[in-house]
Amino acid sequence: MPYPVAVADELYRELDLDGTGRLLDVGCGPGALTLLLAPLFESAVGLDVDQDMIAVAAERVERAGITNVAWRVLRAENISAGLGTFRVATFAQSFHRLDRPRVVRLVRRALEPRGWLVLVYASTLPAGFPEDDDAVLAAAGLTGPVRLEVGGGAVWERTEDEIVASVFSLSSATPHLFGERLHQFERELRTLLRLSSPDGRFCEQRRSIALHAWRAGELP
Repeated sequence: MPYPVAVADELYRELDLDGTGRLLDVGCGPGALTLLLAPLFESAVGLDVDQDMIAVAAERVERAGITNVAWRVLRAENISAGLGTFRVATFAQSFHRLDRPRVVRLVRRALEPRGWLVLVYASTLPAGFPEDDDAVLAAAGLTGPVRLEVGGGAVWERTEDEIVASVFSLSSATPHLFGERLHQFERELRTLLRLSSPDGRFCEQRRSIALHAWRAGELP
């Protein structure tokens, strides 16, 4: 589902954005957050390890008429100075999948002095928020967090294909984890969905979205 405009509005206000600087969206996936936030910056970079995700993201942004985004197929653990510097770096549902201490160190070096690193929790993880995220970020010299919460309550109608895609987007259910049983799992999932809703229509109530913003100081 798309992120609500309230996410952009809250970050625009809280981070004192003014249309300048660059955005780095780490683990951008199909570009949902990149699409929403890129207009708040002079330029943006969407980064993901999956070539197909980047292709979908680029198509979505082009279709929306947004022209200030560049794309990189790259592991977050391989971020380098060649990407340049950024005013804000975002992690939307991606931080828990990474080598967090390494990635935070690399991203902090890429942030402008007093730049921001923002974690976006768009849905509850199976075990809740990782309890040590704050410790990882504080150990890298960032201060915070500023905690914001937006959205929630809206009801969206979704198709069978969208439900299946959302399941496979979870880190606990990415397609490669199933190996040779991938097609069997998808068949069984679709069977359950059709038993639940023969007309193929589903409703989902959006959860609140948590934004945890951390500020970078001067590098030693």
